[in-house]
Amino acid sequence: MHEPARTSRFAEDWKFKRPFPPPVGPQVGYRSIVLSTSELQVPAIRLYESSGFQLLRTEVSEITSHKAVGAGRKRFQYEKALVAAG
Repeated sequence: MHEPARTSRFAEDWKFKRPFPPPVGPQVGYRSIVLSTSELQVPAIRLYESSGFQLLRTEVSEITSHKAVGAGRKRFQYEKALVAAG
């Protein structure tokens, strides 16, 4: 018979002390959200642009890392202002 998974006491305490997801928005001091993607993620680019994000900058990665697939790839940063719900 399969026993239900148990969480540690630390995890249980943490769950009740911290909201998840954490609050984001003007009500807690955030004014905008910035997202980035690469030229390889065309669906992400289309989603950001169709959702009202504005292109902040384009850069070309110089090195390969866990965040950049390969050197020479274009990366795009988008920003969208957050507005308080009213």
